Amino acid sequence: MAMSMRKNIILKAPAKVNLTLDVKGKRSDGYHELETVMHQVNLLDIIRISQGTGGIQIKSNSSLIPTNEENLAYQAAEMILGEYAHKEGVEIYIEKNIPVGAGLAGGSTDAAAVIQGINQLYDLGLEEEELLEMAARIG
Repeated sequence: MAMSMRKNIILKAPAKVNLTLDVKGKRSDGYHELETVMHQVNLLDIIRISQGTGGIQIKSNSSLIPTNEENLAYQAAEMILGEYAHKEGVEIYIEKNIPVGAGLAGGSTDAAAVIQGINQLYDLGLEEEELLEMAARIG
């Protein structure tokens, strides 16, 4: 019996800090127009994504992050898998190095990495503009 190799994607999800952040007003899509100066810092989470057997499973080295639909990475996976009808699911491991709740965008950067990773994992061929639009919907 032949064993199949599961495809794995490993991505770095860097932290960032806002040096300035001005809210300019509300846009027609409900989001706020922002003007910001941000800087990437030398701190990152490692996201490992592999093909699953169905559904979304999140594990982490940190007990401080949720592993259910409250997690932004879970929401990102649910959105991209739902829109592109992949029933195989994913297994996501978040090696958490960005402090939780520190305002360094750890959850958002993890979600963005998951969107990018699932695009690669399932060879969806989505363009950068589509990936950015999905990330904006997550937050």
